Amino acid sequence: MTKRQDKKFMEQAIELALSSERAGNIPVGALITLDDSIVARGFSQVLQPDYHPGRHAEILALQNVDNSLWPRAREMTCYTTLEPCVMCAGTLLLHGIGRVVFGAHDVAGGAGCILDHLPPYYDEGGVYRWDGPLMPDVCDELYRRADVAFNELPVGRASWTTEENLDADDHLQKLRLWLDSGAPPSGARKARAAAAEYARLVDDERIGDLLPYARAIFEVTTTLKDFRKLERYARRAGSGEVFHQVGETLREHLPDIWIKKSLARGEVDEAVECWFENEGHRRSRHCADELVRATDDLEIELLISCRLSTINYLIGRRQRRHYRRACAALRKLRDELADAGSLEYWQFVLDDICDRYESRPALLDELRRAGFIQD
Repeated sequence: MTKRQDKKFMEQAIELALSSERAGNIPVGALITLDDSIVARGFSQVLQPDYHPGRHAEILALQNVDNSLWPRAREMTCYTTLEPCVMCAGTLLLHGIGRVVFGAHDVAGGAGCILDHLPPYYDEGGVYRWDGPLMPDVCDELYRRADVAFNELPVGRASWTTEENLDADDHLQKLRLWLDSGAPPSGARKARAAAAEYARLVDDERIGDLLPYARAIFEVTTTLKDFRKLERYARRAGSGEVFHQVGETLREHLPDIWIKKSLARGEVDEAVECWFENEGHRRSRHCADELVRATDDLEIELLISCRLSTINYLIGRRQRRHYRRACAALRKLRDELADAGSLEYWQFVLDDICDRYESRPALLDELRRAGFIQD
């Protein structure tokens, strides 16, 4: 698809968005192409003919695709004036759309940032290409008007973040009320927004008042994003106690971060202990290489465990290219075992892989190609 063709289709998506706005809806338009032709169109119908929060432009465009065309979903492109939200991105993934082109970044609700963090089922997002922004000079203004309209919806942000004349103390009071009510998870998103506004409005001398609430937000959500914000607020406040105050939560839910911070403090034994407690955690592989490098007297059990965390993750992606990368990682492990004079462990590792994944003929085929197993 050429840039000229992309622009041509985006211009038609923009026309759909403008038509939607003229009809009293939010200005977002989308269309789907196949073989350089439009096969379906959709535009936001959240407000009209009656309020329905799920009638997004991409969803309606997908509904308008002829069922006979779905076997060719990977060849389709969805053009949308606004970066898809989580709902629309998930629906595009499940339908197998091969490419998404968007006009404007949705800084508040765009789902592009999650494509690298999807479960293995989606094979790195399923959407092979996610391109944009395209024609932001037009689409950014559409987004601005869409955001204003969205804020006024029952699910919008107006009741929380767009109240007039709120100062820093007002936001802090909102956080106090949330924490006093037991810090319910359902209120974490609003608490996060209030914390961000407070941090924006105050200087470093007052940022320390925010730390108990930022800690509570992280304890509730256990997400890396909220831990990074907590760290940022703590640095502004000159506080070095954050790691210890949320250490247990960090160790349980983000063990890779806990291990990396332990290594940075020279606490290698504690890092190794945490590894073996959490070696099956989905995030553990992120610190495996760093842990191996930091361990002077590397135990063979630790080396094998660290390498298998990556190998099993790659195999879990269930794609040939990942199987080939797993074979490369296995070859590296075999060489490391040989260098350590512990090659006798290699056959146990290989037998375990073959037994665990004996139902995956494609993987076994790649293992044969790599010379690991013989017929």
